[in-house]
Amino acid sequence: MHTVKHLDEFKKYIILSFFSPLLTLVVFIKNYRKPLLVPVGTLLMTLYGFLFYYLPDIDASSHLEETEYLYASLTFSDFFFEIFNIILQKPTLGNLDLYIHFIMYISGNLLGYPKMIHIIAGFFLGLFVSKSIKVIFDLTDNRIFFINSGVFIFIMIITQSIFALNAIRIGTAMWVVFYAALQYYKTKNKKYILLLILSIQIHFAYAIISIPVFLSFFIFKFKKVIFGVFIASF
Repeated sequence: MHTVKHLDEFKKYIILSFFSPLLTLVVFIKNYRKPLLVPVGTLLMTLYGFLFYYLPDIDASSHLEETEYLYASLTFSDFFFEIFNIILQKPTLGNLDLYIHFIMYISGNLLGYPKMIHIIAGFFLGLFVSKSIKVIFDLTDNRIFFINSGVFIFIMIITQSIFALNAIRIGTAMWVVFYAALQYYKTKNKKYILLLILSIQIHFAYAIISIPVFLSFFIFKFKKVIFGVFIASF
């Protein structure tokens, strides 16, 4: 019964989003329903990717050019062998990560619509941003969350979602790591360690960045040590 009701509500958000994504966000916040957080959040970020405006000399424009000129005519065999080149970190097309390699090939080659890169990227970014926020709400009382963490999370959402879509990879990798860490803390399910490792193929820099996160899974009981590392990081 509740599932049908939520599905009907989500359909209304889909219709409203075609008229105004911003109004959709306002209405959703006003009539917040936890089960709709992930689908509505993912929907809005996907639409943001669809409406993405390409300015000169930004990462997004460079990614679009790569998709148009390198991937549009790429043969399947070259695409396939480039996967092994990326795994060996010897790419011939310049991308060090499987994530953007797949997105560019699907968008520029299979679909023939290079701008699809930011629609697909928006979907995955929105999915992990929304799922992360949902876990935070699950872990904390809402009132305490807004008082202690609301401003910090709001700033993180603005800087690492709306603006992060420009670069496609690093913001998504950050939210995947953030979500994996939250879920491992919550469930201790080892599949989230695998998800953490997979973030490396979204952005290779996370081969280094994810190390302290991985270590925190085993030393989280030593709060003074973690606090000391946090202070030292500045």
